[in-house]
Amino acid sequence: MAATDGQITVAAARWADEGSYLREASTGGLGVPTLPSPGLQSTALLVSAGKRQKIIAQAVKIKEGRRLVCVGPRLVIPATYAGYFELLSEEGRAVRCIESVAELARRRPEEGCLVRETIRGVQAKTETDGSVTPEGARTIPAGEILVPTGDTVLPGSKGRYLKCLDARGDTILLGMEQRGKFSALAREDNISGVHTARNLLSKRLPLTVRLVHGTAPRGLKSPSHFVPELRLLSVFEEEHVFALPLQKETQSVTALPLAAPLKLLRTRNEEQLRGMAEFGRLVEKCTKLAAEVADRIQVLDGKLGESKKQSPTQELKNGYLLRRSASSDSANHRTKHSSHHRRDENRIPVHSKDYDEIDQIYDYVRGFAPLPKNIRSPFSDPSPSITSHSSAPSRPVSDLGKPEPPPIETIPTKKLQAEKRNRKAASSTIRDMPP
Repeated sequence: MAATDGQITVAAARWADEGSYLREASTGGLGVPTLPSPGLQSTALLVSAGKRQKIIAQAVKIKEGRRLVCVGPRLVIPATYAGYFELLSEEGRAVRCIESVAELARRRPEEGCLVRETIRGVQAKTETDGSVTPEGARTIPAGEILVPTGDTVLPGSKGRYLKCLDARGDTILLGMEQRGKFSALAREDNISGVHTARNLLSKRLPLTVRLVHGTAPRGLKSPSHFVPELRLLSVFEEEHVFALPLQKETQSVTALPLAAPLKLLRTRNEEQLRGMAEFGRLVEKCTKLAAEVADRIQVLDGKLGESKKQSPTQELKNGYLLRRSASSDSANHRTKHSSHHRRDENRIPVHSKDYDEIDQIYDYVRGFAPLPKNIRSPFSDPSPSITSHSSAPSRPVSDLGKPEPPPIETIPTKKLQAEKRNRKAASSTIRDMPP
């Protein structure tokens, strides 16, 4: 049996004496050709797809209206993921989609719309004089993007049609009386419609979404068990690194988070290896395989952060540690399990000041904390350039009593609403009883 390119490259490699962690090796240079690991595949070729912004997500099931139950491992969604999501409320409800061609023609979204269900249409050709000539029936599958351009009438037909353009620029005609499911493509500042992963980067997290159209995550043991409801936790940016095992012939690469606890040895004869034809074929193969899966959702193996205290410069360099408000998922989880002193990859950086005041105001509005003293009204302190000519003593605004934050019990819940309905029904029953 002939040796593979990977086996020939490994046999020709000469290893360094000291190892380094994956994050240190990736900053020193890309294309590191070796990776020892405790598993069976102890040698691998590493390639980088460049820096990417990614979203950490957790598949969830929404039970009892609001309660979220985690399903499966955590996921990493790259900003370049070619899928569409819709935002969900705390009860798991989404904005109603467009349910007919007539409604689509009336709303006519400027950015276009996503076809939610397969629908039949007519392929047409637009002549130079503006007339439309039908060319035959066509099935528009779910996931197709259509841009409505106006309504038209076909010669010899009584009905009207909505003229649309698909992603290739072909003209598609949909009958006005047809039923279908469509969702408008949302802009970055919109809530309704469907969003791309890049649009979600600008939203305040955590956030619950539903994957409307897109490929299932790569790396799941059973992709059929994947649930489309996702809880988006935080955003981070890091080098997109993939590993190609070299000991056995394989046609897939593995995504590696830089914080993975893997220590590796680089080769000492890297220049010699680069001159080998087998190494060149390996690099070409690995780069091609990585390009095919770089925009897919990946399973997150391991933690993204360590429990050790880091300096502010290290936190800025890492880029994936974000501050959390007291009402976020990770903060509530820490409150319940603080006695266990377990690692939490979404912990609050000690020195981070990003969104600090916004988080404090957010917690105050939600009723989780009082308004901090450092956040004051711009009129609370008298301006030094203005003097009062009145002889009566004036009370500064800061001495006035500040309003108490609303208690948590007053936040509307299903239980409180049910109790109010029961009391209302009981009182109406008493009034209706004959004397």
